[in-house]
Amino acid sequence: MIRNLLALLVGLLLSCDLSGCAVPRAPGGSCAPAARAGVDVVPVRVPWWTEVGDPLLARLVDSALAHDANLQRQAAAWTQARARSMQWTQRFHAWLGGLLGYPSQDLGALARRLADARRLKAEQVALDYLRLRRRQALLVLRQQFQDQFRDNADIARWRREAGLASAVDGGLAASMLGVNASALDSARVKLSEAVARLARTCGISERDLGDLVDDGAGVPRLAPPPAGSLKPRDASAALRLAALTRVAAREASLREVELAARRNAADARAAYRLGTGDFAAVYAAEASALAARESGVEVRADAAQATVRLWAQVDREQAVRDAPRGAGSAPGAGAAAAECAHG
Repeated sequence: MIRNLLALLVGLLLSCDLSGCAVPRAPGGSCAPAARAGVDVVPVRVPWWTEVGDPLLARLVDSALAHDANLQRQAAAWTQARARSMQWTQRFHAWLGGLLGYPSQDLGALARRLADARRLKAEQVALDYLRLRRRQALLVLRQQFQDQFRDNADIARWRREAGLASAVDGGLAASMLGVNASALDSARVKLSEAVARLARTCGISERDLGDLVDDGAGVPRLAPPPAGSLKPRDASAALRLAALTRVAAREASLREVELAARRNAADARAAYRLGTGDFAAVYAAEASALAARESGVEVRADAAQATVRLWAQVDREQAVRDAPRGAGSAPGAGAAAAECAHG
């Protein structure tokens, strides 16, 4: 009986087509091995980070994906497994294992893990980039406040020398300059940390990244996903869209507050120069204008972060919809192969 079984196996091996399929053909004459089905059947999707309207963000995400050692290992493992699955011996073993009930390597699982890892990486890099832009914008505002207040301190000194103001004005100005200088130092440290973290992730030097972001762009306004890209009646998507709408409304209202605060600060400075106002009013008006502008930066950054998370959710749902289904398919393999083409 064993001899008959060995003879049967040898006969099957000899009957395999070395240049084509090593398993029985489908009725239509096409090769249909389990490990091959579902691969390369999904069209390549445009990466979401190229659709948000910030070329630098797209460049940094692509660089981070290309320099991630873990992603490279996963991509190599998937490529090797896919290449092995196309060899006639592996196809025969997979077919025979299926007949005998043995589990075979799941290319779809490898592809899904790779695609999920790439999506998580892209989302995290985008959020780190927005965190850097937020800190950069806040530092710029603090520096502008310091420059303006240094000018106010000079006015206070000149007025005291002319006998038009007491030493209290100069003392208050000096103390405010010192307090804001400490805040500036803290903001610079936080920005340096954000630059160092993102530079390591993207595989570029801190100096090069610093040159890239030193463009005066500030926190970007990212384009949201197109209408209809989210699943209907999706509770989580509805919550994210509602949050994005609320943030947009807050930003619109803050613009009026900021304009009013800046007008008040300008009026307070003019009044102090003319001797009809006091220095405390100048400081209060300047601080209010700074707070309003900082709130505007925070709201814009919140909107950008919410937009990134919404795009990431759309990408996840699109991958699920694109995954091949059916007997013998490898779900997600085609989507992962398509995504690997962008790495």
